[in-house]
Amino acid sequence: MKKNALILIIFLSSLMSQSMYLGNTKRNAYSVYSFYNEGENKTFTSSVSAQNSYHEYGIGFSSVLNGNHEMSILSRKNNIDAKTWEGFIGSYNFHLKPKSPVKYFFGTSFSRIENKNDSVDEYCLKFGLYGDIKGSKKTGLSFYPFLQLGQQKEIINFESSDDLSNYYNTATIGVSLMFQDSKTTGIGIEPSYSRVMFDEGDKDCSLIDCDYYYIALNI
Repeated sequence: MKKNALILIIFLSSLMSQSMYLGNTKRNAYSVYSFYNEGENKTFTSSVSAQNSYHEYGIGFSSVLNGNHEMSILSRKNNIDAKTWEGFIGSYNFHLKPKSPVKYFFGTSFSRIENKNDSVDEYCLKFGLYGDIKGSKKTGLSFYPFLQLGQQKEIINFESSDDLSNYYNTATIGVSLMFQDSKTTGIGIEPSYSRVMFDEGDKDCSLIDCDYYYIALNI
């Protein structure tokens, strides 16, 4: 194993970013992670939505090259509109790490989920900032409070002549906790809260709630 490679095993986490764990070093990192989220149902294919429970889970792989370039692929499964959807998410983030306490990143992602009758493609541009708070050397625990903002385009049934497009904004706040038990291995856990806010021009907000929330609380 190369000395500049960090292997992360992340349990039950949506994990905003692994690159922030590396600090200002130019190390490489590789991680396998899983997640489970609960929240309020975001309807894709209905014009009117009741507030139903929502859950999503999946597993993925992420790599960080030279400390700044982060790429990940995730397999996901959820229930929306009382249907089971399956798909994937691919993303890329570029990190800026000045010597100040606050770091930044810009990124993009693409996802597709589908069931027997429908498919949904989502394109996202995002911006995030986070802090780096080192804990006790004895515990190896560090804290990374973060804020992430994004704008997404959602296309329902892209290959159909009746496809529908929506735009919405996202905001996520949380803290990532990293326990590094050696120089090459560690475990991360990340609780977070997200809001999804549709534009009123895309949905009739007089009939449905255009804002939705998602909670990922991982122990």
